[in-house]
Amino acid sequence: MSRNKKMILGMIADPIGSHYAGWRLPEVPADIMVNFKAITELVQTAERAKFHYAFVADSITMRDWPMDAFCRTAHYTQYLEPITQMAALAAVTSNIGLVATASTAFVPPYTMARQFATIDSISGGRAAWNIVTSLSENEALAHGQDALAKHDERYKLAT
Repeated sequence: MSRNKKMILGMIADPIGSHYAGWRLPEVPADIMVNFKAITELVQTAERAKFHYAFVADSITMRDWPMDAFCRTAHYTQYLEPITQMAALAAVTSNIGLVATASTAFVPPYTMARQFATIDSISGGRAAWNIVTSLSENEALAHGQDALAKHDERYKLAT
């Protein structure tokens, strides 16, 4: 094994972490998922720790889970929009890569590529795009559509 190999460190910029009960801690504010100051502190901490990137996931609708699952987990219905959030994070960081999820299912590919190219320019080349094509019928409804396009059609639109 070569000693020249390096580990790439990334983190999910989720202020409550990955534990399903994290939201129940008394010190977690109710607005944590839209609290830009808390998210900024999390990403800046990762940058000081020499992480390579911070990943911003996205969810625009409720998941298609049974109600009893929602009762046992934290599922926030409000998130900061990831492209705008990346632009703001680019202004308060200097080295960490910024990765955001964005779906091509409802935004034309050129528009999405232009937005990410702008973030890449603003951040000095630190932006990355986690391309998704959506998978929830609820997302289609949120965009005024009756149904989500079929899998192959969504991927064709994304290319």
